[in-house]
This record gives sequence, C-alpha cells and structure tokens, in this order.
Amino acid sequence: MAPQIANPDLKRVPMAKGGYGRWLRAFLENRAVSGPVRTFPQAERPLLEAQDIRSLLAVPVFWEGRLWGFLGVDDCRQERAFSAEEEAFLRTGAEVLALALDLVERHRHLERLLDQAPLYLARLDPEGRPLWANLAFRSAFPSPWARPSPRPWEAPRTPRAPPPGWWPPSWPWASRPWPKGWRTRPPWPT
Repeated sequence: MAPQIANPDLKRVPMAKGGYGRWLRAFLENRAVSGPVRTFPQAERPLLEAQDIRSLLAVPVFWEGRLWGFLGVDDCRQERAFSAEEEAFLRTGAEVLALALDLVERHRHLERLLDQAPLYLARLDPEGRPLWANLAFRSAFPSPWARPSPRPWEAPRTPRAPPPGWWPPSWPWASRPWPKGWRTRPPWPT
C-alpha cells in the first residue's frame, strides 16, 4: 500500500466527466459515498482498485454554503461497510476542515485590510523584530529587521529621512502617521 497523496492521477479529477457523477450528486445532497469498492459502478472502480482500496467512506465538505470538496478514508485491507458512528466522525472532521478554511480566509482578508490601513502595524517576535508589517510600516521603516534594536521597547526606531516638522511615532504595536499639513507637533505638551 503505497501512499497516494502525490499521485498526479488523483489531482483535479473532474467528478462528472471522470466517471464520478454519482459521487457529485450524493455530495450535493449532503450524502456520503461508502461501501466496498466491488459494489460501486464499473466506471468508478479502476482508479480506486489501482490504489488497492477495498472499501471507502467519503463525505462532502461544504464551505460558504457551497460544495468545496470531500473528505474520505479508505480501507485497503478488507471489504466492509462503515458504521454510522464512523460517518459521523468523518463528517465532524469535514466540518472542522470547513472551519479551518474559513479561518484562513478571514486571516487573509484581515491581512489585506491591515495592509491598507494608514497606521504603522507590525507583528513582532519576542525580541522586537517584525514578523509581519503592513505597507505603511514597511514604507516608513524600509528594513527594520536588518538592524534590530537591542531594546526594542525602550528605543523605537523612527522612519528614515522624516519630512521637516514630522513628529516620530512611538510604537510597540501601532501608531498613526500624522496627516500631511495637519500639525507639525503632537497635540499634547512635549
């Protein structure tokens, strides 16, 4: 039983055209596909039998209300029917996968929003070196990780070549650059 994760024959298989239209219809109806492979329609069996799969269970993964794909387990040792408990467990895994996909997408969306923010935003490691920085931060501090401060919380760096009258921000996490022409000094006493 060789691992099949890198098998190019299993990548981007068009379900309906590839002979798996029955699976697609079942998944769209939120039904599982399961059982011994020898009981499956002839069009579905060659690819499964080439992987030495004797039985399988596959459940749909829905993300954002649409069919995203499926999650499955194979039994390459014996023919068998999967229990309702096994299907419920795999469905729980499919729900967790959908939640993880949602979390990744939300993270990407948040990162895009933060990148457009007019604030200096950076995620720092325990030594104060940026792990991630938005566009405003990267523009103001072109290479902050090249020369980390020995005490980043006590001696924050200021942008290179600030404009005349520009007040450098104090930042451990975030600060807002002064709007052009607004003030040359901060509104509090210095």
